[in-house]
Amino acid sequence: MLMRGLNQKKGVDLVVSPSTVTRSGQQSKIEIIREFIYPTEYEPPELPNTISTPVLVNVVTGEVRNGTPPLVPITPANPTSFETRPVGVVLDVLPTVSADRYYVDIALNPSVTDFDGFINYGTPITSSAPSTLTGGSSVVEITPNQILMPVFSVMKTETNLTIADGSTLVIGGMLQEKVQKVQDKTKILGDLPIFGRMFQSEAYAPVRTAVVFLVTVKVVDPTGKPFRDR
Repeated sequence: MLMRGLNQKKGVDLVVSPSTVTRSGQQSKIEIIREFIYPTEYEPPELPNTISTPVLVNVVTGEVRNGTPPLVPITPANPTSFETRPVGVVLDVLPTVSADRYYVDIALNPSVTDFDGFINYGTPITSSAPSTLTGGSSVVEITPNQILMPVFSVMKTETNLTIADGSTLVIGGMLQEKVQKVQDKTKILGDLPIFGRMFQSEAYAPVRTAVVFLVTVKVVDPTGKPFRDR
């Protein structure tokens, strides 16, 4: 059995042609994937219960004011458990050859999994510190405390049909459209603070992906020779 996946993205055709051999009535799987490892559980951040701030006394004027808070040992959320998910193309195949070996009942379950990015469920850990400019206090971020969880998109379909030995079938209709942010700027001028925005531009462009499977079914004997050539 020969499977060719045609992936059309940004006007570029990517063709792969893996193959698999299996017995009648035995399921087989073709995978063109990469293993994506991601965290599933996090330990909560560790914060001290109390923080003491030193008190400064001016011996001349008798003025009393708070000093600079000491450095606080804070441990952000850490991942403790991980899982692995295949990202790419997977095709499950279950063929059943007819008694005369001229036809094959075949069940196909193709799926395409993409990684879309992370969602941050954490919140920054902040602290107040005295400001020398305003005389008051300002909020300072100690750690971003990120808790990242992945987002996947899956396209899949199922089909069952009967096909003649040596024939090719086409599985289509697996379409996906995403919006991609495109940023452009003029060199040097686009990096200037404030005025650099005048030399920058942003646009959103749709990116369409179409995945088509071409599957050729061949019935062979234990030596690998096609039955139809006998």
